[in-house]
Amino acid sequence: MRTGTVLTGAALTALLAVPLTGVAGADPTPSPTAWPRPGTNENGARAGESEPRTITVPNPGTLQQNRKPYAPIEETTESGRRSFTLQADVLFKSGSADLSDAAHKYLTEVVAKLKDADATGKVQVVGHTDDVGEPPDNLTLSEQRAEAVTQAMQPQLANTGITLVAEGKGETQPRDKGTSPEARQRNRRVSILYGDASDAPAERDSRYVTVPVTETAPNPGLRPFPGEPAPIASTQRTINDTWTVRLDVTELRRHGPFLRIGYRVRLVHQEGTSELRYQTLFDGDTLLPDGHDVALIDKTHAEQLGPVITGQGWVLRDWSDNGERIGEPRYGWTLFPQPSQKTDRLSFYIPAFGTIDDIPIK
Repeated sequence: MRTGTVLTGAALTALLAVPLTGVAGADPTPSPTAWPRPGTNENGARAGESEPRTITVPNPGTLQQNRKPYAPIEETTESGRRSFTLQADVLFKSGSADLSDAAHKYLTEVVAKLKDADATGKVQVVGHTDDVGEPPDNLTLSEQRAEAVTQAMQPQLANTGITLVAEGKGETQPRDKGTSPEARQRNRRVSILYGDASDAPAERDSRYVTVPVTETAPNPGLRPFPGEPAPIASTQRTINDTWTVRLDVTELRRHGPFLRIGYRVRLVHQEGTSELRYQTLFDGDTLLPDGHDVALIDKTHAEQLGPVITGQGWVLRDWSDNGERIGEPRYGWTLFPQPSQKTDRLSFYIPAFGTIDDIPIK
């Protein structure tokens, strides 16, 4: 959600009084030849702060606008056809073909997307598993899951000309041939394939650095710099084969009617001279980075929270158009509404990195 909001009076004072503390980094790979002292750039200068400006905050009673159902649907291609793909982990319990309560919300969203895409004719519902367990058992489970999804969706597709056909592939068509937990999570999925098949691969648009909300962000570990506390979560990714960037989550805590998440970003490696704009990481658009499309996600209750106030209010100079420099830290924060149901852990989605799961709320 892109918002432009104002904070006035006591609320602004309270917000700006919260300290933005430095946090831990990690030992990234690759790393600069000479790593700067934490909190400084390569010239030894401290990370700068700019003067605050007035920003607007909606009345807490309107925060419901920033809550919406979480529908982790990835729009991609599979077997040459367009596909809506959902991770099996959000539809089913481990080893089960019984749909969760939240799964029905996700499948209703898929039905809406199929209608919007003007899909007709035979639409395949294909179940996939990871490589854990015996292949015959995995094949059976994938068939049962595809059939469960078909039975849940078909009544909602009456009079659309769409016929769902269930099929299971077991572990035979992995998206990721690795054996890491992240790879196996990507391979456990249900895909809804529609439209005519095409041999043409999906084109990568270099204008964007957005990673699907369904993809888990890489986990580089939580090793801190000497003398600094460890962050509560971290990720690091090489973007467009050009920038290797690390993000450390420094806090996630309740702040009045809000949740406040703080983070530090550091460019750790760059190929060539192309400049990285900090905001691109949080917007996904390398040409017109003017939004803030991060989200907090309550996967247990299928709810997604949109930002209310961000560092774009210039409390810190984290939105400068100047290109990032290797080793120079940037600090930022975002306020979200609190989730509508009680939970003690949330996921944090950042467009350039993917989703960091299981961040504890303090």
